[in-house]
Amino acid sequence: MLFAEEPVFKNVSIAILERISRWLLKPSAERAQASTQTQRLGVRPPGVEARLGALSGGNQQKVALAKWLTRAPKVLVLAEPTRGMDVGAKEDVVRIVKSLAAEGMAVIVLSTEPETVLSLADRVLVMRKGELASEFKDCAISKDRLLAAA
Repeated sequence: MLFAEEPVFKNVSIAILERISRWLLKPSAERAQASTQTQRLGVRPPGVEARLGALSGGNQQKVALAKWLTRAPKVLVLAEPTRGMDVGAKEDVVRIVKSLAAEGMAVIVLSTEPETVLSLADRVLVMRKGELASEFKDCAISKDRLLAAA
């Protein structure tokens, strides 16, 4: 959940408040954590003081991702990570997810967008009516084969 009326730094730090404050909130620590993550993910505009609702949808999505990356997860589950984004923002998210996987993070992507699946997946499980319909791994997957399996 994100808070559109709050600044970016509050939206990012909400996931780690217990780490950066014992009794009172420390806005400087919140800003520092948010700044590190938003720079890493290329959130535009780069400042953490901007109201989240003033950012584009793609940049709001990056802020949501930044929020969870502050927790340094071993496994990241992303549901529809590129839905509704423009082409440039989609490319940014794909680059970020690939980078996280290259750093050793396990990433599970749930998507109905074949392009997203094809650009991110090493292994693809296709579900149909709540059951596993097909699995693709260690082979070339085309959009046609993926859609036929669905």
